[in-house]
Parts: sequence; C-alpha cells; structure tokens
Amino acid sequence: MSGILLLEDEPIIARNICRVLGRGGYAVTHAASAQEARARLAAGRFDLVLADVNLGDGDGIEVLTAQSGRLADVPIVIMTGQDTLDNRLRAEGIAVSAFLSKPFAMSRLAELTGVLLAETGKQAGARRGPSVMMYSHDTIGLGHMRRNTAIAQELVARVPGASVLMLVGCPAGMVFEPHPGIDYVKLPSLTKLGRGRWQAGSLRIDAATTRALRAGILDRVIETFAPDVLLVDHEPPGSGTNSSRRSGR
Repeated sequence: MSGILLLEDEPIIARNICRVLGRGGYAVTHAASAQEARARLAAGRFDLVLADVNLGDGDGIEVLTAQSGRLADVPIVIMTGQDTLDNRLRAEGIAVSAFLSKPFAMSRLAELTGVLLAETGKQAGARRGPSVMMYSHDTIGLGHMRRNTAIAQELVARVPGASVLMLVGCPAGMVFEPHPGIDYVKLPSLTKLGRGRWQAGSLRIDAATTRALRAGILDRVIETFAPDVLLVDHEPPGSGTNSSRRSGR
C-alpha cells in the first residue's frame, strides 16, 4: 500500500480526497496545517505528497522547500485556488510533478496519483488498454464535439485502460470538461465559404496550405499515437475532394 501525505487545511476537500484515494487502496496521512505538515515530514517518508499552497498558518510550497532534501525522489502535486505565475515559479523550484488549479475533478486527481506512483515503482502500472483516435471534420464543432465527447467518455468507462485522443478543429478547442483517459489535439480551424470551398478560420494562409498543415499534423499524430481504432465522424475524405486516405482532412 502506497503512503501519501496530504497537506490541506480545508476539511471538506481533505475528507473528499482521503475518501477517493482510500477507495483506490492508498493510505493517506492528512496534515491540516503547516506546523502539522512539518511534523509529519520529519517523522517519516512518503511515496507521494499532495499539498495546498495556503495552509492557514503557513505556505505549503515553503514547507516543502525546507524539506527538499528529504523529498528528492518523491513526486509532489501542488493543489491551489491561487493559480498565479509566482506560485507556479515557486513550485518549479522544488520540481513538482503537477500543478492542479482548484476546483479540479477528483477523478483527475485519482488518475494522476496512480500514474505518478506507477512511475516511481511504488505501484504496478495499470495495464495499457486500447488506444482510440476520434476525428470529425468540423467548423464551429459544438454538436460534433458534444456527441464525440459522450462517446469517448463511454469508451473509457467501459474499456479498462482505454485512451481516447480526439482531433478537433473547433476554434475554442476542447470546450467540455477534461476527463481521465481523454485528451485532444487542436487542428487549425476551417471556415466554410460555400459548397466544397474552405479557408483557414484564423490563420492568414491559403486553402492549400491549410489542408497541407492539417494533413501533416494528422499523419504525425497517427504515426506517433498508433491507434488501435480510428473513429471518423462526418466526411471521411475530409474537406475538399483530393484528400489522401490516411490524412482524413
């Protein structure tokens, strides 16, 4: 069982984190103040530290900085509602593994915890499941993205270890809440001028350059991600009539 130290002064947040991680089989030690955090760190070693910045009687980053020698090989996750450049720079000084801005999904924290502990060898890594790539030719894209996001969430819920990578052209990028096991690659946006006629949505480049840019990104992502399944929604040949089979542009 992996030992996790939680530095969090908000009782409700601390209780929720302890409950979620406890269900995952983790032993969580909670410190509700900077003073208590110092005592916990001095008394033993932990496999992972989750720390808020504001601990009421002190600063979580300062507490961890003072203990940096003891935490050299320990993954650290900073969780804070004060997501400022200064705090991020201070966090880089102790080589934190992740910086989570509150509020965040507990499922995201649980997933991140498992990944970090697996990397240190303190927990066996989860079996890699199938990789799925989803592409839909869209302009505004909200309808396609809502449907594809629902499909992606159902896939990672039903298939253990599955990863879904969505290729989107929506100008706003991924407009729905992030979900463990799902990420996206933003393609240069398109604007429809008429039947079969497209141009770049924001970039000041011609249509041929836009198609080539999108195709190049798609080819490289497919080559690197190597999906087990490629799910294409709407116009498989892509915009225009001379698209290559692989690019799906």
